[in-house]
Amino acid sequence: MQKHLIAFFICSTFALTGCSSMDDIPFVYKQTIQQGNTIDQKSVNQLKVGMSKRQVRFVLGTPLLIDLFHEERWDYIFTMKRSRETLERASLSLYFEEDRLIKTTGDLKPDPTASQVDENRELIVSVPDYIDNRGIITKLLYRLGIDIDE
Repeated sequence: MQKHLIAFFICSTFALTGCSSMDDIPFVYKQTIQQGNTIDQKSVNQLKVGMSKRQVRFVLGTPLLIDLFHEERWDYIFTMKRSRETLERASLSLYFEEDRLIKTTGDLKPDPTASQVDENRELIVSVPDYIDNRGIITKLLYRLGIDIDE
């Protein structure tokens, strides 16, 4: 009877801890966890002093934190935890005065020279030719007016 109790106790302990304490076990999937607004340098570069709150909200999204006592300060916090990697964290605080952006503080700073470089770049897209991979019967039915792809 004691062996059964000891075995039950050990199994229940492993069941309660789960895989969270077993980071070194290979082939165990650890889900990527993202919290907050995605803050990257490209979106921060779009910020300019004098922008309205509405324009800032369009660029960065709704702020994660708006303090009731300091409504003229918006805080954007972003954390990303990928499996077996260190925690990635970025924060950005925006200060407004009379509905206009006056300064930014945090991990990322707007770089006005980077936005000029992005505007001058061209995007070239190569589209491959259409290859009809349908079978003989499907092509025959299509010519008869019967479209089975719908």
